Amino acid sequence: MRHRSLRGGGAGRDHRPGDLDHIYRSQHCRNGDSNSGDATVVFAFGKTKVKASVTGVQHLDGVTSMIVKAKPTGLEPNTVYYYRVLATSTDGRDTGAFESFTTTGKPVISALRLTPRSLKTSGTITYKDSIRATTTFAVLRCGHRVGSGCERYRRVRRFKHTDVAGRNRARLNARGLAQGSYKLEATPRAGKLRGKTVAVTFTVRQ
Repeated sequence: MRHRSLRGGGAGRDHRPGDLDHIYRSQHCRNGDSNSGDATVVFAFGKTKVKASVTGVQHLDGVTSMIVKAKPTGLEPNTVYYYRVLATSTDGRDTGAFESFTTTGKPVISALRLTPRSLKTSGTITYKDSIRATTTFAVLRCGHRVGSGCERYRRVRRFKHTDVAGRNRARLNARGLAQGSYKLEATPRAGKLRGKTVAVTFTVRQ
């Protein structure tokens, strides 16, 4: 029995953790027997081509092309994975070629900084985004202070920045902001996926 895994067009695609799919064709001919097409198929997948996890076994029958699918679990976001199809029958075993996909996930902002922290005209915002995304910045003014902290903020301004994966830089214009204590919130979004909001405090002086 001869198995042939056909390319499913999955190489390099972006995926949320979910389905793997592949077109599998079973071709067989042994002693004129056309009914020996039974085979078992699994997907092997992992971050490298050496170490791999295996999905559940699928049983196939017939000689026509068919799509085999699997739902891998435990995938990490924003990660490249390699996978291939392994088919076994009474006539032997066949291993498909490696393909790859990249999982997507919520964008993550880190290393948010505002320089200087005491503004008169403007400041520089620097941060890292895990993937390409759009970050919405909200400027909130402290409306009620308790000791050295603030109990209640009120939003006074909002603007957006188109991020690249990695380091990003934006400007905060302080003109028109009253003197006082503020908080700058940054919320990234990639498509329908919204990341966690992070914040930094600052003051505006005259």
